Amino acid sequence: YTGAIPPAQTFYADDTLNVWYNITMYAFNDCGVDSFSSEILVKPNNIRAFFSVDKNEGCEPLDIEFTNTSAPDTAIISNWIFKSGNSFYETSNEKNPNFSFLALGDTVTTYEIILQISNGCAFDSTQLFIKVFPAPNVSFEAPDEACKLDSLLFLNTSIDINGVNWDFGDGIGTSLTNNPIYQYNEAGNYTVQLTAYSAINGCPGYYEQDVLIHELPLPEFTVSPTQGCPPLTVNLENQSQGSTFYIWDFGDGNSSVSADPNAHTYKASGLYTIKLTAIDLNNCQDESLFDEIEVYPKPEADFQHSALDTCGTPQTVCFSNLSSGALGYQWNLFLSESTLNNPCQEYEQVGSYPIQLVAVNQYLCTDTSRQTVAIFDNPLADFTLSKSSGCQPLFVSFDNLSQNANLAIWNFGQSGAIDSSWQGSYVFQDTGKYEITLIVGNDGVCTDTISGALVEVFLKPEADFFYDKIDNKPASTYQFFENASSDITNIIWDFGDGSMSADFNPIHRYLSSFDKEVMQVVSNEFLCKDTAYAIVNLDTITGLFIPNTLEPFNRTHPEKQVFLPKGIGLAEFRIAIYARNGELIWESTEADLDTEGIPTKYWDGTLNGEELPGGVFVWKVEKAMFIDGTLWDGMPDKNGIPRKSNFLYLIR
Repeated sequence: YTGAIPPAQTFYADDTLNVWYNITMYAFNDCGVDSFSSEILVKPNNIRAFFSVDKNEGCEPLDIEFTNTSAPDTAIISNWIFKSGNSFYETSNEKNPNFSFLALGDTVTTYEIILQISNGCAFDSTQLFIKVFPAPNVSFEAPDEACKLDSLLFLNTSIDINGVNWDFGDGIGTSLTNNPIYQYNEAGNYTVQLTAYSAINGCPGYYEQDVLIHELPLPEFTVSPTQGCPPLTVNLENQSQGSTFYIWDFGDGNSSVSADPNAHTYKASGLYTIKLTAIDLNNCQDESLFDEIEVYPKPEADFQHSALDTCGTPQTVCFSNLSSGALGYQWNLFLSESTLNNPCQEYEQVGSYPIQLVAVNQYLCTDTSRQTVAIFDNPLADFTLSKSSGCQPLFVSFDNLSQNANLAIWNFGQSGAIDSSWQGSYVFQDTGKYEITLIVGNDGVCTDTISGALVEVFLKPEADFFYDKIDNKPASTYQFFENASSDITNIIWDFGDGSMSADFNPIHRYLSSFDKEVMQVVSNEFLCKDTAYAIVNLDTITGLFIPNTLEPFNRTHPEKQVFLPKGIGLAEFRIAIYARNGELIWESTEADLDTEGIPTKYWDGTLNGEELPGGVFVWKVEKAMFIDGTLWDGMPDKNGIPRKSNFLYLIR
C-alpha cells in the first residue's frame, strides 16, 4: 500500500501453527528513503496439547522428566497439574518440568498428570498416569558413640525387606549382612547408611545415623627390676596418656586400681606378665602388656634334730638337713656355726637353744628355717591336794609342785578320769577310795611319776519330808514328818517365818496369811548334808486388836510400854489418837503390807517430843481392810458391841 495510512488488514494463521507477519513501511523525501519494520504474531484458533515422559512407573522417589511437544511450541502457556485421586499434589508452569514423586501412605500411588495449554486464542489439555511404588520402612539401631576398635552391633529394625547394603561411612567398610558387627580403626564422626530393598516390590529404602568414634587412651608403663629372688618387689611407673582410670593385673592373682601403685611384691617363684588397662572418661580403654617378670625358684630350708640321750647334760644333738632346692647351707647352732650338711653340737647346760639354717640355691636365693632345741634336766613329780576326804560329790583341787617339767597327766584312780592341765582338779561323784597318780615330763621326752595319795568320798544322805495340818489345834498348826534316808543323825527345820526346830517330827503353828517355804537340812555321821524344800499353803488369817491402856513405865509387861495395835493380814490401815478436845495427837498408816500385814508404828505417849500427862484419850481406826477384801468390824466394847473408836488410858 502506498498511502499514508493503510486500511485495516486481516491476518490469518492456518492449521495449528503460529504465523509471523513482517510489516515494513518505507518513507521517501528529496533527500532519500528510510524504512521501519515490525512483526505481528498471528496465533491459530486451534492448538494441540501433547507431552511425553522418560518413564511412567518406578520406585519412590520417582524422578520424571516431562517433554512438552504441544503445538505450536511457542507463544503458549503451559499449566501442569499432578493429582493423586481427588487431591492436587503439585502444579508447575514450566514448559518441561522435572519432578520427584513419592508414594503416599506407604502404598502404591497412581498420579494423574494433566497438561493444560493456552495461547489466549485457544485451549487444549492432555493427560497420562504414573505409578509410584513405596520404598520399604528402613531403620536400624546402633550406639551414638563408641571407642576405636570396639565391636559395634548394628541391629537392622527394617520391616518387610529382602536384601541390605551397609555403608559404614569410613570409605572402607561395607556389609551385606542383616545385623553386622563392625570395628572402626580410626577415631572420627561417621555417617552410617543402610540401604534395604522391599520384599514386595524390590524398591530401595535408606536410613542414616551418625556414630562418634572416640580415640583410645595410650597405656604405657615401666618396670624394674624384672628378675630376682622371692619376695621380689618391682617398681612401677605409669606413663599412660589420655586416661583417667586404671586396672593393673600383676599376673599373680593380685590387682590394683591405683593410678600409681609404685611397687608390687611377688612372693612365689614363676613367670609373670603385668597388664595395665587404661580407661578414659568416655569409658574407652586399651591394654598394655609387660612380658615378663621372672621370679627365681626359692629353696625350702628344713631340718630335724635328735639328742643322743633322753635327759640330763651334757647332750649331743645332731641335725638332719631336710632342705630341698638348695646347694649351700649356713648353720647357726647358738654355740657355733657350720656349713656342713648335717652337723652335730654338744650342749652342756639345760635350756632352750635357737637354731637357724639358711639354705642357698644357684640363683643366690635363700630360705631360713628356725627351730628350738630344748635340753631338759630330769623331772621330779610332786603334788599336794586340797582335801583327802569329804562328802559326795567331792571337789578336790591339786597343787602341782613338780620340778623340771612342763607337761602333766593326772589319773584319778578307779574313776577312770584323766586330766592334762598343770593344776589338776576333779569332782568325785561316787563313794569310795581313789588313788591319785601324777605323771610329769618335759615335752614328752623325760617323765617322772608319783602316786599313792588317797581321796575318800563319803555317802551323802537324802533329805525328804511331808507335812499335815492338825485340825484339833489352833488354826494354821502343822506337823512335819521327816522322810529322809536312814543314815541321818541330825536334822534342822526352817519354817520360813523365822522359826526353827531340831526335832525330827516337829509341830509348828503359823501366824501368817502367806505361803511359806520350809527347808529341811539333814546330816549323817560323816557330817555330809542334804537339803529338801516344800511350800506350805497357809489359810488366810486376818484380825485387828486395839489395846486400851498405855503404861510407859510398866516393867512387868513391856508390851504395854507403847501403844501398838496388834493385827495381821491388813491390806490398808490408818489409826489416829485424839485428845478429849478433838486435837490430833498421833496417827499411823504404817504396816508391813507387803509381807504379813502387821502394824509396825507405835505411840509412846509423847507429843512433839514432850511426855503427855496421864489421862484419857480416844483412839479411832479410820480405815482397816484385810487382804481378803473384808473390812474390820471393830473392837467389841464391854457390852460386846463392835466399835471403831474407844478410850485409851495413859497411865503415868
